[in-house]
Amino acid sequence: MAESVSAFGATLAKLKERLAMGEKEETKEANLQNFAETDTDIEASKSPQQQAVEVGPTPVYSYQCSEDGEDGEAGGGSGSGDPELIDGHVDFNIRSKEYSLFRVESFSWGDQGYATLSRYYPELAEMLEAEFAAIKELAYGFMGEEQGIDTFKFRWAIWNYVLRIKGIVDEEYAYSEVNTLLTRSVKSYIKTMVCYPQLTTFGQWNSYLQLLDSEKIHVCLLAMEARKQAELLYGLQAILQFTARD
Repeated sequence: MAESVSAFGATLAKLKERLAMGEKEETKEANLQNFAETDTDIEASKSPQQQAVEVGPTPVYSYQCSEDGEDGEAGGGSGSGDPELIDGHVDFNIRSKEYSLFRVESFSWGDQGYATLSRYYPELAEMLEAEFAAIKELAYGFMGEEQGIDTFKFRWAIWNYVLRIKGIVDEEYAYSEVNTLLTRSVKSYIKTMVCYPQLTTFGQWNSYLQLLDSEKIHVCLLAMEARKQAELLYGLQAILQFTARD
C-alpha cells in the first residue's frame, strides 16, 4: 500500500508539472524513440505457462508441457490428449523488417475508420463514436483526494500507451508523456488488462496506484476501449484495402 501511495504522489506531481509546462515540442526522431521506449521491458503479469510463442506481432497460441517436455493434457488432466490453447501476446517490434507500424496519419478512427464502418453499419459506427468520446472525455476534476486536477494528459497517455502495445503510432502525440505520467506498475497493470484480461487480480487492482475505485474503473474502461479501437482500425483498414482492389 505504501508503494502505491508513493507512486500516486509521484504521478500527481508529474501531472501537475506537465500541465504547467504546456505543450512539449519534440523532433520526429526523438518522438519515435520515445514511442519505442514506452513499452520497453514492460511485462504483463502472467505465469510461465502463459508465455507467448514469439513468432510475430499477432496473438499466437502455445500450450502447457509437463516437466519432462512431453505435451500436457488439456483441461487440467482430462485425459483427452488435446493441447491446451492459451491466448498469447507478442510485443510489437517497431524495427521489424517483416511488418510495419500502423500510422494513424494514414488511417485513423476519426477519418477513415468511422467512414468505412458507416458504409456497412452506420448505427454501430455512431454508437462506437459516442462510446469512444464518452470514455475519453469522462473527467471528475480530481485525482484521488486531490481536487482541481485536469487529468486529460493522464487519460490520453493511457489511451496512446494501449495503441502503442498494438503497434499503432500517432506522430502528432508526444510519447514522452507516456513515460512521464505512467509508472512501470501502471503500465504493467494496463498491459495485463489489454493482453491477458483474464489474469488480472484483485491484488494488482488494489496496489498499482492509489486511486479511488471509480477512477480505477475509468482506467480499465480507457484501456479496453483503446484496445477495441485499435483492433477495429486493423480490421477496417483491411476491409478498405480489399474493396479498393475491385
